Amino acid sequence: MKCKKLIGALRKGVYILFPPHCPCCGGILAIAEYEEGFCADCKDKIRYIGEPACKVCGKPLKKDSDEICYDCGRVRHLFLQSKAVYVYTGGMKTAMYGLKYGNRRGYGRVFAKDMARIYGRWMKRKGIDLIVPVPMNGAKRRERGYDQAAVLARALSDETGIPFSGNTLIRTRRTRPMKELNGSERRKNLKKAFKMAQSGVKSKRVLIVDDIFTTGSTLDACAEVLLAGGAAAVFGMTAVVGEGI
Repeated sequence: MKCKKLIGALRKGVYILFPPHCPCCGGILAIAEYEEGFCADCKDKIRYIGEPACKVCGKPLKKDSDEICYDCGRVRHLFLQSKAVYVYTGGMKTAMYGLKYGNRRGYGRVFAKDMARIYGRWMKRKGIDLIVPVPMNGAKRRERGYDQAAVLARALSDETGIPFSGNTLIRTRRTRPMKELNGSERRKNLKKAFKMAQSGVKSKRVLIVDDIFTTGSTLDACAEVLLAGGAAAVFGMTAVVGEGI
């Protein structure tokens, strides 16, 4: 009982000194909203991925009768399945911008808690042994000061207890911004962009973590390297995903 009271007092002290902000609107969270991670107004507006969703990439679908999205019907991915938590719309666009470019690393903890809460059982069923982030180019990481995918992946590891490795993959060169490219251009842009920096994936079932899923080209490029390195299977997970068809 004393321990719980002490933890509660410490949390209140941290809250007073460093009040948390809602990732979507930037407003200061009430103490009661702290564990949720979002303010009540924004929480009601967030679009969580539900059903129907693509059985391969996790994008929301418009028809209950569909099982995979149009993109996954045309491209055979190297990862077996990927999951996402939020639809990339509304306040989540602001939230992801804060994580990627605004040094809002604390948002990674908020997103990871939802990842673990919604997909913790899925990760256990898939037998995930290792969590690996999509790596950022070294020069770009030095410019930004951090790698948002690594922040998110480490937080997910903390939430689930699944081991994290930030040194398994490295990005060998700086690639063009993916938002400027279509699907085929993305795949060409990422060709030989990653390599194994250290062993340790042999016979393991690896979960690649990234911030945003668009076409799956990045996850495929990472999966190709991991599978060549001996991984038994590769899955993906992102905080947000675009709309499906």
